[in-house]
Amino acid sequence: MWELYFITKIGAIHSLCGILAIFSIILFFIYHIITITTDDYSGEKICTEQQVVNIRKFAKKLFYTFIITLSVFAITPTTSEAYLIYGVGSTIDYLKSNDDAKQLPDKCIKALNAWVDEFTEEEK
Repeated sequence: MWELYFITKIGAIHSLCGILAIFSIILFFIYHIITITTDDYSGEKICTEQQVVNIRKFAKKLFYTFIITLSVFAITPTTSEAYLIYGVGSTIDYLKSNDDAKQLPDKCIKALNAWVDEFTEEEK
């Protein structure tokens, strides 16, 4: 049961990181534009040099936040992908370890061959 709980939380982390990555890159560009356009049309400075330095520091932190959240977003699966990984992975492990399951493909092929032979004989 814990596995299902963690799968849903991994999906939530994936979504949250995607939202934070988008939000941080938008803010980064806004603050970057503010530092470029620090004067108005009359040529007077809108921000003091200290404010520009603080804005650049904040923009740098936003860029680092973007890189980290984008990395986490890329490596964490969505909820449906995590369910798929959990379900298919455990099924494959079971099929590899079960001797009866290893014989199943041979039996299925033989059954299909017999069915096709019967089907083609009926058509003739």
